[in-house]
Amino acid sequence: MITCNEGGGIVVKINDTVYDFSNSEQYANFLLWVTSPDAKEVIGDGAFKVDDDIPEEHRAKAHRYAEFLIDYAHRRQSKLAEMAKTLTTEQREKDIKAFIARLQSNEA
Repeated sequence: MITCNEGGGIVVKINDTVYDFSNSEQYANFLLWVTSPDAKEVIGDGAFKVDDDIPEEHRAKAHRYAEFLIDYAHRRQSKLAEMAKTLTTEQREKDIKAFIARLQSNEA
């Protein structure tokens, strides 16, 4: 859910976790969560719903954030689904390890 703090800064609440975008550590943690390449980390449609109780003067900004984040979450999910069709994480790791082994054998 998207709401705001006393100063009008954007705050995102996901389950029991609060990300206050005016706090650089919380904002960084939000970015790490929302950009996670882990396909098991699903961002649900309700994650970025705007709080009905948000003050009117901050509502437009909250809706812009919601629109952007919902669009991003859909594009992220599509990209992860596309990647899952081509290679599994295990296959990618196996291919990377094989590539590293080839590089190391060329050095010898």
